Amino acid sequence: MEHGYSIGAFASWYEINSAELILKMLQENVGVSVLYQDVGEALLREGKLKTIPLSNFQLEHEFNAVWAKGSSHGEEYRSIIRELQKA
Repeated sequence: MEHGYSIGAFASWYEINSAELILKMLQENVGVSVLYQDVGEALLREGKLKTIPLSNFQLEHEFNAVWAKGSSHGEEYRSIIRELQKA
């Protein structure tokens, strides 16, 4: 629990993997969501969505890289991953 809230503080919650459905629900005023800005950028510009500024908020998530076994670009991909890990 951080900042005094936990998932249990909400009457219900849903995990939805469709950006299109999430945006539709947000436009219908059904809850809140954390999205990459570019996912809702057009709706933000049109005033159909709103950004809620948060202070002292950091979000991290796992990043998985997958490529075909034996790919001739494998070392290039590994190099990119090493650079991302430095960030």
